[in-house]
Amino acid sequence: METSDSTQNETVNLTALLESILFVASGPVSMYRLANALETTQAVVKSLLDSLESEYTTRGLRLQW
Repeated sequence: METSDSTQNETVNLTALLESILFVASGPVSMYRLANALETTQAVVKSLLDSLESEYTTRGLRLQW
């Protein structure tokens, strides 16, 4: 159970960090640069972006990429 909680916390933290990077970026940021900044893989970044996109849709926001 602890591993699941730890993984969920890490995902929440990565999502928050990703959202912060996107918020302060002056323009588009490549998947490579996001993965590098978050010290994770591009596949993880893609998954996080998909989650953010779904969440934003319910709030009337959208990601452009």
